[in-house]
Amino acid sequence: MQDFNRTTPVGAVAYFRHCIKYGNVNGALSCFHSEAVYLDGRELRGLDEIKTAIQAICALQFQISGATPILH
Repeated sequence: MQDFNRTTPVGAVAYFRHCIKYGNVNGALSCFHSEAVYLDGRELRGLDEIKTAIQAICALQFQISGATPILH
């Protein structure tokens, strides 16, 4: 596994994308704060609710690409 510097926005995004691509639900879920809110057409609150959405995304194992986060 790659070594991701999750203390930077770029590293955190790279890690999340890596987790989705390889179906790592727990890794992707670790990117969320325990009191996070996730929107996917409905409002999911907390890790237990968010986990359901992340499981569905990870099952697809998408190769997510996009722009590098802009630092302000």
